[in-house]
Amino acid sequence: MKKIPSSISSFKDIKEQNLAYIDKTEFIKKYEDLNVFNGMFLRPPGFGKTMFTEILRYYYDIVLQNEADKLFKGTWIADHRTPYKNSYAVLKFDFSSVRTISSIDDTMDFFMDQVIKGIADFYINYPDLIISEAASDNHAKPVPNDVKKYYGNKNEFTSPAKIISHFLLDFLSRRPSFNLMIIIDEYDNFTNDLLSSDPKMFPDLTRKKGELGAFFSVLRNYQQSGTIERIFITGVLPIYMDTAVSGFTSVKLTFTNELKSLTGFTDDEVRELLRETVNFDKCPWAPETLLETIKVRYGGYYFFGAGNSADPNATVANAALCLSFISELIANSYENLPPLSTVSSNDSDYDKLAGYLNLINEEDRSSIVSAILNDSLIPFRYQGAVRFSAAHDRLNKNEGLSFLFHWGFFTLASNAEAQEMGYDNLEFDYLKVPNEYARQLFSKYNFEKENVL
Repeated sequence: MKKIPSSISSFKDIKEQNLAYIDKTEFIKKYEDLNVFNGMFLRPPGFGKTMFTEILRYYYDIVLQNEADKLFKGTWIADHRTPYKNSYAVLKFDFSSVRTISSIDDTMDFFMDQVIKGIADFYINYPDLIISEAASDNHAKPVPNDVKKYYGNKNEFTSPAKIISHFLLDFLSRRPSFNLMIIIDEYDNFTNDLLSSDPKMFPDLTRKKGELGAFFSVLRNYQQSGTIERIFITGVLPIYMDTAVSGFTSVKLTFTNELKSLTGFTDDEVRELLRETVNFDKCPWAPETLLETIKVRYGGYYFFGAGNSADPNATVANAALCLSFISELIANSYENLPPLSTVSSNDSDYDKLAGYLNLINEEDRSSIVSAILNDSLIPFRYQGAVRFSAAHDRLNKNEGLSFLFHWGFFTLASNAEAQEMGYDNLEFDYLKVPNEYARQLFSKYNFEKENVL
């Protein structure tokens, strides 16, 4: 039996340690076939966005070709290589660790540190491209410290936009024989934290001197000029930051039939995962019983179109919660099914739900919660992007539902399901609670609200 990679999101570690792995590499070709060179892919936390950015990095980075050939052995893409394989210099930023801390200035410093870290890591792979001012006489090992010290001069580099502009100008001046690809994981992680916990501070952060918006504007401008050939960004919410992020074609990646199951686990993928990890000689539950339990608890997500209830793989399950469930099942020697409340991130997810519900105006919030308690579907017109400001400090119903949908607290109902329940106006999409896990969070919110009152 293979082990569950419960706390590992590194593609390299999973493959080298022969841990359980669901092959998603066919989506590399599907992504290329969409011909979107500056794209944003939005999904709730826990669906495997970070894993896919790791897969892209190994597949596209030219200096990782030897490692990539080993890591992709036995995967779909190994037999369906595309012309772009290992053809870019890849610069990756990971903003998942940026947190909203004591002040806006401190938070922006943290963001800048992550930008500098991404550039420093880039130069580890490409030491010959390091800017001369940041290079020591022997920069084989000191590269990260040299770069961090150079870009850490806040008198010269006063914003993330200035840092990335300087890097891109220097890269352009050297004109290497390969093109540049930029990958950004969880672009909105820290702004989401702030929006759900301290919404009054959110407009100040996202518009303070336009620093966040300016950073993304620089990327967009250099992509349009040809210095950057590809940009791939992951996140959760479609929020404008000074309108700059609107330059990335999120709709073409987020809502496409081709990429609908890029993240999360389909029924067939859960079956494969169970076969690889669960010893059914010892487990008293049959594979289909465990699959159905996982679907009811953590599945039911459909992110594109009206859905197809006849297709068992039309919906996906939260990957992190699936892995947590199976890991817990194995850890307790198959004596009982793990309780719903013991899975990871329960408290964090509840805090997010409560925070976003409290951003919705009271009348619309009450109607949403009431619909859930009555097992009703909720008519909904998707709000593609929400501008949140000091003057616009409450979300209307569609905006609030869009937030909750993107966070994974709601999912789309199929046309057939809506019609069966008597909803005939198919000019709307309809939302529903996807599973027991999400329903439990709403129940907790309603219980606490009623007890406070």
